[in-house]
Amino acid sequence: MANCMANQRARAAGAVEALFVRDGVVLEGSHTSVFFVLDGEVRTAPKSNYILPSITRATVLALCEAAGIANRETPVFEHQLATATEMFLAGTTMEIMPIVRVNGTTVAAGTPGTVTRRLQALFRERTRS
Repeated sequence: MANCMANQRARAAGAVEALFVRDGVVLEGSHTSVFFVLDGEVRTAPKSNYILPSITRATVLALCEAAGIANRETPVFEHQLATATEMFLAGTTMEIMPIVRVNGTTVAAGTPGTVTRRLQALFRERTRS
């Protein structure tokens, strides 16, 4: 229920997704997993009782491994959003979607980054073949 309500509030505010933060750690979206590129490495929060298991999340991490893209499941703190060079969401219906603004603040250059675009292509290739 909290996920649905958070998503409705986000949509009413003109956002695509709501991000859940607990104790300063960005966990996930209301119906997606969230990934960050920090210091050249794809990062996402580690599995826990606060993160729903996701086939799409697992697929993104597997694609990173297969393509030699550095990745790590580690807490990403809210204050680190300002230094992320890329951010993206991953979910069943949206697949991989770049994030270019969070709470009105532009992420890096404000355009989808090279890692995100590469993972989008790899994801399409994996799911369409």
